[in-house]
Amino acid sequence: MLLAALGGWLWLIVESEGLSTGRILVREVALGLIFALAVWGVWVVGVHVMLQSVFGRHAPGTRLLRTMGYGAFPVARAVFMVVPALGFAVGLLTVLAWFASSNAAIDASVPEASRREVLVANLVGFSLFVVVMSVLADAAGIAPGFFVRAADLSVYV
Repeated sequence: MLLAALGGWLWLIVESEGLSTGRILVREVALGLIFALAVWGVWVVGVHVMLQSVFGRHAPGTRLLRTMGYGAFPVARAVFMVVPALGFAVGLLTVLAWFASSNAAIDASVPEASRREVLVANLVGFSLFVVVMSVLADAAGIAPGFFVRAADLSVYV
């Protein structure tokens, strides 16, 4: 997630003129990383609640947290958002790859869950993550990685 935040920061510096690079660094990298990790935790909790409470599957929280942490590895590719012509594509593909690898991680963590249950649980958690991160980006300009595309850039001036 640190590399994703750095990718968003670098993209803003390259693509936008007249923005305070110090403010961008604080909001993108420092605050963005903290909020992204916290909201990712909401994603994991959403998956856990869906599997355990809705589908009745035994989903150990620590195992789910660990495997979904490994599943977050593709988000590191967001550092390549700095390439001007490819920034949006790299960011979008990174988020999609993150979702797919999280799905595989959940499947490995909770083998008794069906593929449909894993997909639904992951969609719920991922939706929570995307909605909260989009709101943070638009309302407060705290938007690491791909979510910088939705950020209110006026907070960076």
